[in-house]
Amino acid sequence: MGAHQSINATTRSLTQKQSLKQIRKNAQVPGVIFARGLNPSTPIFLQRKEAIVILATGERVLDMVIDGKKEMVNLTEVQREPGSGKLVHMSFHLLKAGEKTHASIPVHIKGTAIGQKTGGLVQLVLKEIDVKALPKDLPEFIDVDVSGLDVGDHLELKDIKLPNGCELYHMKPETNVVACKPPAKEEPAAEAAPAAEAEAAPTTEDKE
Repeated sequence: MGAHQSINATTRSLTQKQSLKQIRKNAQVPGVIFARGLNPSTPIFLQRKEAIVILATGERVLDMVIDGKKEMVNLTEVQREPGSGKLVHMSFHLLKAGEKTHASIPVHIKGTAIGQKTGGLVQLVLKEIDVKALPKDLPEFIDVDVSGLDVGDHLELKDIKLPNGCELYHMKPETNVVACKPPAKEEPAAEAAPAAEAEAAPTTEDKE
């Protein structure tokens, strides 16, 4: 698999005096890493700018440098303020080599559909595919080739070739992934309003 996006994180103590409000004020985002074992969760904070860049890529499986040590994590939850949409918290799951895990992988459309040449529109129905695999086999994204689609055609999960080592995780093979829709019909030109016709017609005074 190709290299994953990387992000830096610093552990924070639950007993430290710095409040979550202060962390956010310092252009940082609080978060937590969940894992199995003696330390099931590790509070962290990340730089807001880095976090925003990572979210823009749509990737879920990331390389995270925690206090200088590189780990692989799966982004599981993003919390935002209801009104402003401001990023307020992120949750991750620590991935262990040799232990299969599941993750949501972004779908990337590849190629140009046959139907697009006649005005068809390619619509991505499923933005992410849930797969199960070893951490080393988790891809950055899954390519879906639409070059064979004509207008009215679609691809289901069972039609998609998953990367080596990956299998569907709790998803039905018949789930639609992408479709080529017919071109939008043009609305007929609106007929002249009766009022406009009445305005053009001569009045009784005009005839006199």
